[in-house]
Amino acid sequence: MDRLLKTTILFRLPDAAPAQTLVGQNDPAIDVGAVQAAVDRSGSVLLLGTFDFGNDGRVLLQTDVAISGEADVSSRPITTIIGGDWPFFAPPSANMPPAHTGPVLSIESIHFRQPSGGAIQLVYTGGAYIRGNRLTHVGRRSFFRHTGVLIGPRDAFLTTTLGARLVTGSIVVIDNEVHLTNPDPTLTAGIGVFVHPIDGADMYVARNLITRCGRGCLDCSRSRVV
Repeated sequence: MDRLLKTTILFRLPDAAPAQTLVGQNDPAIDVGAVQAAVDRSGSVLLLGTFDFGNDGRVLLQTDVAISGEADVSSRPITTIIGGDWPFFAPPSANMPPAHTGPVLSIESIHFRQPSGGAIQLVYTGGAYIRGNRLTHVGRRSFFRHTGVLIGPRDAFLTTTLGARLVTGSIVVIDNEVHLTNPDPTLTAGIGVFVHPIDGADMYVARNLITRCGRGCLDCSRSRVV
């Protein structure tokens, strides 16, 4: 619990870059590029309103950034991102194994609606705090799997080996809702939070509500975590 408290405080410290506020235009031709430009400047980014990512919109998380949305009095997110193909994605390091730790990321209070494959995948990160998000109608990209939050390189490139130093630091995934659209669990694995395959990160996953999962709501297979 002490480690979780320290991690929470870490992600709430003021950033050197000025805070940014971005209002969604509900237009994929505008929204994807606007969010990408904001997160590239690092610091804190507050998203307000509705953002449309279309069928395949994706924002790459490659620098330290704290992204948050607006929530109502019951802490349910109001800010909405519609669609996208893994709309928030921290890509692999250009060099393997990485020479440096990945970006430190925070994603809070956003409603991801109808993302393809999943909503958040962090292939390369030096720490992450994912809290209070709502993921609904998470669709499958392929026949074999879809997931809400994926930590590690699985599906980003074909590998069954541990991703040494790709995911490091403290990874906290708490108080999220993940509602999958798994039509047939005998054919498709629907996993709410999927950690695969990573080596040595400090993981804390708790109090997440996951519905319509298949073959495991939480899966940390082929990973070494502490």
